[in-house]
Amino acid sequence: MRRVLPEGATVVGGQLCGVQDGPLAVGSPAWYAWLTTEGPDHRAFTFPATPAGDWHRAYREWRRESPYWYVKCRIGTQIRRFYLGSPAHLDGSRLAAVAAAITAARMTSETE
Repeated sequence: MRRVLPEGATVVGGQLCGVQDGPLAVGSPAWYAWLTTEGPDHRAFTFPATPAGDWHRAYREWRRESPYWYVKCRIGTQIRRFYLGSPAHLDGSRLAAVAAAITAARMTSETE
């Protein structure tokens, strides 16, 4: 997989930037509406992985006619998915928790 760059819709400083009606505060009603809206500009967004400037890209898929967000990334030699969850549960703390889980998985993979 290629290195993720902050392109398109991007979370920066607790704001979703690069969207038509933005910036949108993460956790605001407008944020949750954006996460559930159907359309080509609402399929993915990037968010910070580490303070050093690494990024993750979140993707939306539909499950039982409802949107669901996840991150896919390389851990060692495997591509793994880390689930962010449904829009109702997706806020800044969830983004941070998933970024930390990916970092921990990569550190564990390097020591094996």
